[in-house]
Amino acid sequence: MNISKPIIWIFAVQIILLGGCSLTNHAQSVGEVKSNKSLVNYSDGITKQEAIYLSQEYLLMNPPPKNNPSKMDVDIFKVLDVYEADEYINVNFDFQFTEDKPFLYPFYWLVRVDKKSGEILKSKFSGHK
Repeated sequence: MNISKPIIWIFAVQIILLGGCSLTNHAQSVGEVKSNKSLVNYSDGITKQEAIYLSQEYLLMNPPPKNNPSKMDVDIFKVLDVYEADEYINVNFDFQFTEDKPFLYPFYWLVRVDKKSGEILKSKFSGHK
């Protein structure tokens, strides 16, 4: 009896299911970013996933300096990591300017979200790769 094929299928299904449970870390379209903000529930505090939605929408509406919003690449929304502290959540993005690239490139862009209110506390350059 060859049991290797059923085991391979079980592992494949588990990988697919687990992959859907991870935090958003892929580039998204502008439409997805706009629609994701509606999924945020402010009444129970902000989760990591909700902080990602809020910070992506913030970057869409308030692009960092030297970024031309009409030429904005959807890679601006690619999440590198999320750090949760007591009162805030930091979301680091793999940010790329669309024009006038700085000398030290590429770099991270940080957006800090208040865990209670969902307010954007900070949006700044966060370091080079």
